[in-house]
Amino acid sequence: MNTDTRVIIVVSCIFLVILGGIYLIYKAQQKQIEEVAFSYNGFNLKKVSTGYKVEIFINENSNPNYFTVRADPRDIESIPVEIDTESLKEKKQIYAVIDPYENLTGITTMAALQLENVIENKFLFNIPLSSAFTREYRNKTMETKTCNDVNQTVGIIWLRLGEATRIFNEDKCIVIEGQKEEDLIKAANRLTLTMLGVMKK
Repeated sequence: MNTDTRVIIVVSCIFLVILGGIYLIYKAQQKQIEEVAFSYNGFNLKKVSTGYKVEIFINENSNPNYFTVRADPRDIESIPVEIDTESLKEKKQIYAVIDPYENLTGITTMAALQLENVIENKFLFNIPLSSAFTREYRNKTMETKTCNDVNQTVGIIWLRLGEATRIFNEDKCIVIEGQKEEDLIKAANRLTLTMLGVMKK
C-alpha cells in the first residue's frame, strides 16, 4: 500500500468519525428539544419550571390561550375517567371538597388549585370553583358541602385517598381518588385535560 492510499484511508476514517459525531450530537439535541416541547393529540406542550404549558385555541380563535398542568399527559393516560365530563361543564358553581378528618396536606390543596386553574379560567370554562369540607371541623368556619348539594347547577368534586387512582361518580359527586396525595394532582390534571379534549377518556 503506497503513501497516497494510506493518506486517503486515514482521511476517510477521520471524516466518518466526524460525521458520526455530528449525527450523535444532532440526535442528542433533538431529544432535548422533544423533552422540552412536544405535540400531544394535536396540542402543543412545553415543559416549564411549574410543569407543562399547554397551548389551546378556543372557538376557532387564531390567538392561542395557555394554561399549565403539573403532570405530563403521557404519564397519566392510565388513570381511568369513569364519568361524563360534559355534565360538569354545564355547572354554574363547582366545589372541590375534602374530608377534614382525613388529615390531608398542602399537596391536596395543590390538586384543588390545578382544578381551579382550568375550571375557573375565564378563557376556558369560567366556572367558579370554591373549596369546602364534607363535614364540620373543630369550629372552623369553612363552608360544608356534600353530595346531597349536587344539582343541575352545582357540582361537587371530592378529593380523597383510596385503593386506586381514578375518577368516578359516587352519590352524584365526582370523586378524584388517589393512592397517595401526589396522585390526586395527577388525577386532577387528568380530569381537566379530558374536559378540554387534550386527553381522551
